Amino acid sequence: MRRRLAVPVLAVLLLALGAGGGTSASAASASSAELADRFAASMGLHAVPVAVEADLTYYLFFTRAAGSLDFCLDAKAQTIGNGGIVQLWTCNGGNQQQWAFYRNVGTYTYLKNRASPAGRTLVLDAKAQTIGNGGTIQLWDYNGQAQQRWAPYGNDALRNVASPAGHNYVLDAKAQEIRDGGKIQLWEYNGGPQQQWDTVQWDVGP
Repeated sequence: MRRRLAVPVLAVLLLALGAGGGTSASAASASSAELADRFAASMGLHAVPVAVEADLTYYLFFTRAAGSLDFCLDAKAQTIGNGGIVQLWTCNGGNQQQWAFYRNVGTYTYLKNRASPAGRTLVLDAKAQTIGNGGTIQLWDYNGQAQQRWAPYGNDALRNVASPAGHNYVLDAKAQEIRDGGKIQLWEYNGGPQQQWDTVQWDVGP
């Protein structure tokens, strides 16, 4: 595995969404690649997409509550399917840790997991009956509902669109569990590092 340029999730997501303008998915992907190349060139690096599959580019998401690429957003491999567990795990670049911005719509997107079996699209889902502090984050087949929609918010956070009026529930790594198997949950936005995510493109090679 070769590590590539880490980019704040907000920058990547805004590019995927076309920065608020009717940009196509392919054009947004191109813009993202160009931006990564410019950043990389300024640092003496070379940015390469982890994988492109039917116009989807896959990323690792890692929490700022630990070091760079220490703990990633991970779908527990033994539970891939509806209700599958989403957790923190040491970054390893496996398919279950790769997520793509899927069907970008206006100001929000869906996050598809690359370990989805053939013919299925499993996405990051906030269990509808648990929307609130401590709400369950799971895998579920794409259905287009609000609890599967994620929008950029605050300081590199991902807000769940099913948040009720007056609330901003975001993707949160439970602060007391920054470790393998640590809980991923919904929590009211507070700007803490456990709610801040960076992305990195990843590829396989010497």
